[in-house]
Amino acid sequence: MQKYTSVILLIILTACDFHRETDFTVFNSHQTHFPTLYKTTTIDSKPSERAPQFPGGEEGLKQFITDNLQSPPEALKAEVTGKVYVSFTVGDKGLLQDIKVIKGLGYGCDEEVVRLVRHMPVWEPGLQGGQPIDVNYILPVEFKKTRITRK
Repeated sequence: MQKYTSVILLIILTACDFHRETDFTVFNSHQTHFPTLYKTTTIDSKPSERAPQFPGGEEGLKQFITDNLQSPPEALKAEVTGKVYVSFTVGDKGLLQDIKVIKGLGYGCDEEVVRLVRHMPVWEPGLQGGQPIDVNYILPVEFKKTRITRK
């Protein structure tokens, strides 16, 4: 019995150590409508105590994307649908930096998402130990056939 207890304890300790060194990605499974958010909230292998937040929270972010995202004419013509995944860092002052597409769709969609992120207002920074920190963030933005280009 002691042999099994030691093995179980070793597995638990290994899992805890792996958990501590792994980036955390939060998926909001209750959210079934546009956009789905994935938040990477790890800096230097230490999870933040509070993830960075768009002014108005997730609802504010969804509204900002809905109001400001424009489907490029090339994407509309080609009937492109799917998600563009953009990565950026929310700095300790809430400014967005290091904006880059990590998985794109082409047809001008990637450039539109970068433009959208560049025009976002200042975020509330992530906190660790009560202090603001830089936090990496991954945001998927979905393009659908029904999106209308604003003029």
